[in-house]
Amino acid sequence: MLGIFAVLWLLLVLPARRRQRAMAELQAGIAVGDTLVTSGGIYGTVTRLDDDRIGLEIAPGVIVELARGAIVGAPQPGAHPASAHPADQPVVDKSAEGDN
Repeated sequence: MLGIFAVLWLLLVLPARRRQRAMAELQAGIAVGDTLVTSGGIYGTVTRLDDDRIGLEIAPGVIVELARGAIVGAPQPGAHPASAHPADQPVVDKSAEGDN
């Protein structure tokens, strides 16, 4: 019985504690200028820090106020939506072509 408990603890509790510790370190290490992603999938740059809230600029001149707990990480390279269509290459709607 003790062996089953130990296995369950190793498989369930220990990884959850590691994730919780990593998330706490991430949220404690946030600095103005960092690029982050929220739990809702919104990417932005930190503009302001308070004890339990942050200001996140999600577009030029658009700053939203979020709880620190809404931050889930830093974006992976190439994962930011803006990197899908660089500004120097216009997006072409191909669905309208050939409909004449």
